[in-house]
Amino acid sequence: MLARLGPWLHLTPERLEAGQSWYHRHGTYALLLGYFLPGVRHLVAYVAGWSHLPLPAFGLWASIGGLLWFSTFLTLGYVLGNEWTRWSGTVHRLGALGAIFVLAAAVLVLLRVQRRAQPKARSGTACERD
Repeated sequence: MLARLGPWLHLTPERLEAGQSWYHRHGTYALLLGYFLPGVRHLVAYVAGWSHLPLPAFGLWASIGGLLWFSTFLTLGYVLGNEWTRWSGTVHRLGALGAIFVLAAAVLVLLRVQRRAQPKARSGTACERD
């Protein structure tokens, strides 16, 4: 599937190898923290499998991440109790601001990647003119 969709997603074999290498170094932490990021939570297991993370390590870190996620929200619910209705508007506004920040950061990263790729393409055409 990645062989067919890779060019559309700008996933070259070198980038896939770099992603796997990064995941081998930091994947267990990404798996642990991925539970706290909406949308990412659903993808970390696929990336772990694609990166050939050993099943015992996956089981351990996924369990720890799930327990931390569960414990965090259980504790928040217990501590806030009926105050949740008072705090929910603030939490939703902060969540929306956080989503806007993440989206803006992603756009900036994409623009930076495109700018870095453009000089390489231009340098090839400049040499041909000389």
